[in-house]
Amino acid sequence: MDIELVAVLISVVASTVAFLSAIIIKRLNSRFDKTIYLKNSSGEVKEISIGAGDTERNIQEYLDSALEYEKEVGEILKRYRSQLIHNHIAELNNHKYQVDFLLKNYDKSYFFEVKSHKRPLNASIVAKIIEQLPYNSDGNVIVSKNGFTESALELIKKANKKIMPVSGASREELTPQLDEFAASKGITSQTNGTP
Repeated sequence: MDIELVAVLISVVASTVAFLSAIIIKRLNSRFDKTIYLKNSSGEVKEISIGAGDTERNIQEYLDSALEYEKEVGEILKRYRSQLIHNHIAELNNHKYQVDFLLKNYDKSYFFEVKSHKRPLNASIVAKIIEQLPYNSDGNVIVSKNGFTESALELIKKANKKIMPVSGASREELTPQLDEFAASKGITSQTNGTP
């Protein structure tokens, strides 16, 4: 066998092995994503999802981004003629849960959970959120920066808690969806021309 042919074959095999190894490592890393909870000095808790390869700097940037995203959603919710409570503590089955926002409109309560995960929310994450949403609410919204998987959307449809999924990374994407939710509940905004 010619030495050049052997070298080419070895090169092809090595490239194939490297490519397959990269795919396997990427899949393994995605399985090692962890959800961590950070609490600040005011007692506010923020949930973030980190990957096996994330550095301390990545985690800090992600946390900053998640807090900024939650703040942006809060700014949109402030437009409604309702009382807005940030980091509301809800009690369910003798357990306390923090819900990102509670919008109180007269005698009605609407709960908003905001997630800024790197990937679309999957069914297991959505199931945990659904467990924590109060049954006595008049409506719930799960806001996801990067959307939802099909299985997560199916789970939301089947949930018996009046949940609307909202997704988008910008105010321009979020506002029409949140306005749709508000309009469906009879909530008016300060910018819709009413006094």
